[in-house]
Amino acid sequence: MPSFTTKTFLAALAGAVSVAAHGHVESISVGGTKYEGLNPGSAPYDNPRKELVAWFATNTDNGFVAPSAFGDADIICHKGAENAVKSAKVKAGEKITINLKAGSYVLRHEIIALHAAGQENGAQNYPQCFNLEVTGSGTEQPAGVAGTSLYTATEKAGHR
Repeated sequence: MPSFTTKTFLAALAGAVSVAAHGHVESISVGGTKYEGLNPGSAPYDNPRKELVAWFATNTDNGFVAPSAFGDADIICHKGAENAVKSAKVKAGEKITINLKAGSYVLRHEIIALHAAGQENGAQNYPQCFNLEVTGSGTEQPAGVAGTSLYTATEKAGHR
């Protein structure tokens, strides 16, 4: 029969695995170049701070942005997010809208966990952003949407 210590260890290990499942993007590939993403667990402690194409954020717990914060800046690129120092260069048409106008863009990735969305303030959003610098002769420029207007806490399941 397993001891209490073994059961406690296994329960803690199972909890650690579920916490580690909270998401962030480890890297992106653009034009054949791999760019490191932000590791929220260690990035705030990097000295000097790494120069990445990923936005910096202060979510060291790898936690989520709750629906109660959908109107706050934290929903845009995560808690305490700051613009990235670098940009990944991509030529328009290279798996980007063919006629996209040259310029600076933010690629926003988000995982939305809905396992608790049946309760008020239950959806869990994990946004992360990367800077892209599109080159080429495209002319289309999307209107875009303010990050704080993407969702409202009162929408069904806290998401669109």
